[in-house]
Amino acid sequence: MKMHHHKRLLLFILQATLLSIHLPVGVVAAGQKTKYITPCNLNVNASCVGPSPAPEESQGQGQSPESTPKSKDNNSRTGNGTPPVQSLAYAPAPMEGGSPVRGPAYAPVPTSDGEGYYHHSKYDLGNSPPPVATILVVISGTIGMVIISTIIYCFHKRRRLLKKRNPKRNQELEIILHQHGSLAPKRYKYSQIKKITKSFSDKLGQGGYGSVYKGILPNGFLVAVKVLVEADSNGEEFINEVASISRTSHVNIVNLLGFCYDRNKRALVYEFMPNKSLDKFISSSACCRLDTEKLYKIAIGVAKGLEYLHTGCNTRIVHFDIKPQNILLDEDFCPKISDFGLAKLCKKKQSILSMIGARGTIGYIAPEIFSRNFGGVSYKSDVYSYGMMVLEMAGARNIVETTTIRSSENYFPDKIYEEVILDVTRKLDDCMIKEEDDRTRKMFLVGFWCIQTTPSSRPSMSKVVEMLEGSLQSIQIPPKPFLFSPELETQEFSPSLSIYAEMENSMVC
Repeated sequence: MKMHHHKRLLLFILQATLLSIHLPVGVVAAGQKTKYITPCNLNVNASCVGPSPAPEESQGQGQSPESTPKSKDNNSRTGNGTPPVQSLAYAPAPMEGGSPVRGPAYAPVPTSDGEGYYHHSKYDLGNSPPPVATILVVISGTIGMVIISTIIYCFHKRRRLLKKRNPKRNQELEIILHQHGSLAPKRYKYSQIKKITKSFSDKLGQGGYGSVYKGILPNGFLVAVKVLVEADSNGEEFINEVASISRTSHVNIVNLLGFCYDRNKRALVYEFMPNKSLDKFISSSACCRLDTEKLYKIAIGVAKGLEYLHTGCNTRIVHFDIKPQNILLDEDFCPKISDFGLAKLCKKKQSILSMIGARGTIGYIAPEIFSRNFGGVSYKSDVYSYGMMVLEMAGARNIVETTTIRSSENYFPDKIYEEVILDVTRKLDDCMIKEEDDRTRKMFLVGFWCIQTTPSSRPSMSKVVEMLEGSLQSIQIPPKPFLFSPELETQEFSPSLSIYAEMENSMVC
């Protein structure tokens, strides 16, 4: 019904565009008198405002002069010589040899003789080409109508596609809400999201997924609202995040308070973390550093959060994007794992996951995600990402950057293994000597166990928690991870793995 209404509107606009050009019905010889036909009397049966036909014209049509009575008010001149407004029926074009005289496709510029007749000059005979302005109006009007029609068609087609997708996703969300009852996250309208964030005035950060804004709920509770980038996708990542976090309840997992799924508008409402993310404190450009004790506690907290995701839920959740940017810190620096957009749900007994495409962030992605030669993708991929992050927290990257020449061959876990674990060289600065206590050494050992090349050689997160909370003497020295050099990668490894090695090596540069 709406589409039919739009078609009628487009037809009306097109007619109005064409009728805006004054077209004569017929043109007579120069000097003859004829009625000037305006757009409103192009319809034969329509009446228009204008002078009534002259007697001689009526006779030409088989009518007597007496059959067309004149009105003194209508046919008499006014004092100033201007003909008064009269009613006019359609006046056909002059006839010549039984056939109507064809006129040009452009409007004449008539002059009135004061009796309701219009005289046409010699330029009305069709000898001159149509005015440029008339051609431009016709062309621009036609192009404009085509563009408008295309836009309206695309808009309605897009809406139909969204309507087909939304019912399925809405049904999935309704199932999630029903399963969790009163504990389920609240669903907000997009207008409510704008109100909570005060029209997105306080921006906390931005990433490839979208932007994060600070907001306040009606009860005064501070929240962080992650507004996802608008897209016509089916919302798989959004559903993953809502479904994953809705299944969790742990001190080291961020708390999802609500969400918005309003057509292509999507947002997630989290509890607000005043200390933002971990990367703000361990990156080389960090203005504020955390002491070893805080970093050690954060490492244990993240390990417990991952242990819960892998074994503590009814359904195992593999995060696939563990990195410092996704570890949020509350006012007491308690870590919270966030951003479950790439998460994958699987059964606890399922050891190998089927995946299409790589998931994660370069520098923290396990090698088996790039090449199946290293083993199947599983929850052990999270263990690898965690190990890389822990090595970075312990200062591994900073040691390489300050003690070695920057080169693609100085892959930082390889260098730290030589200098810290095996004590090949002990040329570390005073800062590193102070940090090299039991906690830091445990972080290094655990980190190297976690980044073993084959997934089967990596410990579970339960074992990681046990090693971090146990004594240093109870942790065995891990074997050196199999790391490849640029000279060998093109000969012995697949192209996808070579890309992985190249990306990993570039982290030090």
